[in-house]
Amino acid sequence: MTGSGLLTFLGQGRTAADEEFGETILGAIIHLTDTAVKNRSKLAFDFKDSRRPYEHAIATYAMTEAYLLCCELNQENIPSLEPALELCGQFLINSQGGNGGWNHACQASTPGHRDISLISWHFLVL
Repeated sequence: MTGSGLLTFLGQGRTAADEEFGETILGAIIHLTDTAVKNRSKLAFDFKDSRRPYEHAIATYAMTEAYLLCCELNQENIPSLEPALELCGQFLINSQGGNGGWNHACQASTPGHRDISLISWHFLVL
């Protein structure tokens, strides 16, 4: 949910430097980066749940957008964002199935699904 919420602010072009919502945006980014580090690259809370790959992809996509908008375009300093994003992106790459898709188990050893919504979120991140 944090990823989805963060995307709404970023979609309006708002960043951590925004006067009105900057504190909220920065708080969301820090929550995601802290979660990534705490969970060793995984951005989902219930790793036995089939929603896990969606949660991870949406949250990683939000971090990607935050990095591009805040750090790259506006030169804002959010030191924990890039390393956490690299961890999460690598987890996403490592969990891609041999057939190019992703599965609900987040295991590369299992073929990915043909579920276009699951694959689309992962493609957005990449």
